[in-house]
Amino acid sequence: MKVLLVTPEAVPFAKTGGLADVAGTLPIALKSLSLDVRVILPFYKMALQSRPKLKLVIDTLRVPVGSKIYSGEVWQSSLDLSTIVYLIKCNEFFDREQLYGTSRGDYPDNAERFIFFSRASLEFCLKIGFTPDIIHCHDWHTALIPYLIKKGDSKIKWKNFWNAKLTAADVVFCYLYPDVMKRLSDKLRSDLKPGTVVASCNFALPGFQSQRVLRPGGDLHNDPLYIYQM
Repeated sequence: MKVLLVTPEAVPFAKTGGLADVAGTLPIALKSLSLDVRVILPFYKMALQSRPKLKLVIDTLRVPVGSKIYSGEVWQSSLDLSTIVYLIKCNEFFDREQLYGTSRGDYPDNAERFIFFSRASLEFCLKIGFTPDIIHCHDWHTALIPYLIKKGDSKIKWKNFWNAKLTAADVVFCYLYPDVMKRLSDKLRSDLKPGTVVASCNFALPGFQSQRVLRPGGDLHNDPLYIYQM
C-alpha cells in the first residue's frame, strides 16, 4: 500500500507545534508495517537548520495559483534514512524566517502559499508516477487536496470511505466532527473484528464505552484521546 502524508510541518525540518511531531514520527511507524510511505512538506528556510542530506529530483514544477503560474523545485531527503521526504521549494512563498507569520500576524498571502503547496504536491506525484492509495492531509494548509482530487484535477482517484471495508484493520484512528461520529460508530460496529483498537481524538464514539481517556498535554493542548477496543 502506498501512503502519502502531506503536511505543512514535520520534525526535524520545520516545527511550530505538535503537528510536526506527529508528521515526523507517524511515517516511520507506518514504514515499519512494510508500507510505501512518503512525506511532502514545504521547503522552508528553517529546514536547512537540521542540515538534511538533500537531492534535487525536479528542477521545474509549474503550478497555477489563480491567474498566475509559479515555478518550484522538489528536493528529496529522509526521516530515518529510509522514509522518503519531499520538500517543495518556491522562494517566493517559503524563503521566510517563520512558517506562517510574524509577531504582527499571519502572512497576508498564506492562502496563495498553501494553494500552491497543495497543487504542487499533486502535480509532483503525477510527474514521478506515484499514485498513493491513502493521502493524509494534515491541517487546513492541505485542505484543498481532497477537493482537487474529487473535482478531477488529478489522476488520483477519489474513494468513498463509507464504502470501504475495515475488516482487516487492527487499529483505527479517527478525528471527525460530532455529527459524523454516530454514523462512524455504526460502521465500526459492523466492520471491525473483535480486539481492534480505536483511538478517537477530541470526540467520543456514541454507543461505546472508552477503556481509557488520555490527555497528552503540551503542544496537543490537552485534547482528550479516547481509547476503545472492539
